[in-house]
Amino acid sequence: MSRMPQGHLTTPYGRVHQISFIIMPYSLSETTLTLFDICRDGQAASYSKDGVIWQNINFQLWSNLVEEIMRRMEEGISKQLPSGMAISDLVDRPIIDDFSKASPHLQEQNRVWMKERAGHFNSAMFSTTERQHKLFNNGKLDTAQVHKYITHDQEIRGLASSLLAVSSAVTMRAFQFPSIVLNSCDGFDRNLWIVKDRFVPGKPKAKQRNTAFADTLFWYPRKATPPLAVLLFYQQPLICSLLRMLGTEPQLYASHMWPLAPEAGPKPHPLVWSGQQINRSLKAISLDIIGSPVDPGLIRQMAEGLLRDKVPALFEVYQSRDNIHLENGSYRFTRCLEAYANLYGLQALANAVKIGTERAAACLIVVDIWQYMHKIEPRSLIWQPMVANSYLFPTTAHDGLAWLDAHNLKQTALIVSGHLIDENALTAGLKLLADSNFPEFVVRVLSTDIRCFFMTDVCSRISQVRIRQMSQLLRFYYGSYVAFYLAMVDPVMVRLLQ
Repeated sequence: MSRMPQGHLTTPYGRVHQISFIIMPYSLSETTLTLFDICRDGQAASYSKDGVIWQNINFQLWSNLVEEIMRRMEEGISKQLPSGMAISDLVDRPIIDDFSKASPHLQEQNRVWMKERAGHFNSAMFSTTERQHKLFNNGKLDTAQVHKYITHDQEIRGLASSLLAVSSAVTMRAFQFPSIVLNSCDGFDRNLWIVKDRFVPGKPKAKQRNTAFADTLFWYPRKATPPLAVLLFYQQPLICSLLRMLGTEPQLYASHMWPLAPEAGPKPHPLVWSGQQINRSLKAISLDIIGSPVDPGLIRQMAEGLLRDKVPALFEVYQSRDNIHLENGSYRFTRCLEAYANLYGLQALANAVKIGTERAAACLIVVDIWQYMHKIEPRSLIWQPMVANSYLFPTTAHDGLAWLDAHNLKQTALIVSGHLIDENALTAGLKLLADSNFPEFVVRVLSTDIRCFFMTDVCSRISQVRIRQMSQLLRFYYGSYVAFYLAMVDPVMVRLLQ
């Protein structure tokens, strides 16, 4: 089947589907599809492979996961510096990328000042007085210390891959990470860029046989730019120099973002990380920090399931193979894409990597929305209209109100009265707030009295007329608290209000 090129058999999925169609009447099968359940508008998710045993992921801890990975990565990179040197000593200004094939630290606009700092860095590392790494012993390169330095570098690479996976929404598949190239070389073009002081990996290896690279882009968090720049533009070239001093050709360590150190021996060895290594690294750190082992594939499915449901308009663009919504002018957020592309100057990047400007903008907006969801990056007024009716961000219309306050009150109600909150009623209650304007200064004035009222069983005996009257009062005085109160009473109340 893999040799048949026609029609729907040009992709791995098409061939597998055809094989499955042929053998299904003669085979036994069991369900192996991962099941997902996302609740509280993306605040939590559960997944199961058998429908019986479920694993839970609390997305309210996701920002902690991202922050901890960044902290560990920055700490690890700092420890790879010579004594007394900090990351800010090497990266003290924005790095400008002209999107050529050369790495940014080799480009003319950055070469002079970065070469000067690299000289200071290398001199300190090669100094016989350097006591933190001790690469030299009695004037000779210490092989054991060099390998220790490279081992620590590999640990940092695992953190860098995990950071990209957890912060980029519909992230790359595990096997695509090793295809990210920092500096173009024979057979490999650079696909890691810097845009407005943020690293942008993209155009990874594609899964389709008839497509070499996938037309997609991702943002790294802005906070990760200085440590990543030190890792890629100072420490990685140093490792290449150390390998050459040991008589070993650096091979892909000079060009790729996830290289493996060359090994001696007659057998060929892998030169870059495998997808399994990417998965293992992310599973280990996510289990350690949030108690749930996740991998890029799982993140992809959960993020896409949530965002497709809440912001389907985004996927009309960046996953439309022919971009038909842009070509016929029917896409209602074209101006948002244009404004976003202008803000970040994506036209130059799109031309360099041969991706449509609107598609590039849509890909990066998806990541921006995900990063704002998890408190990684600030909200953009440009893409805010695209999520106005998604209710992923109830605070979009009411900055000081909505989900978090209501959720905290829900937990209080559960503890005090044992009342189980109806999540669907809560979501519907939030939607009722979309076109309302609540005076914030009276939000907490009478909340205690009304809260006590609704925590009693009286609400179950209130007439429908009284429910309407009370709901109007709540909507007028209490802002986001109406979501809490609506959830406390019977869901019939929500249907009546709608």
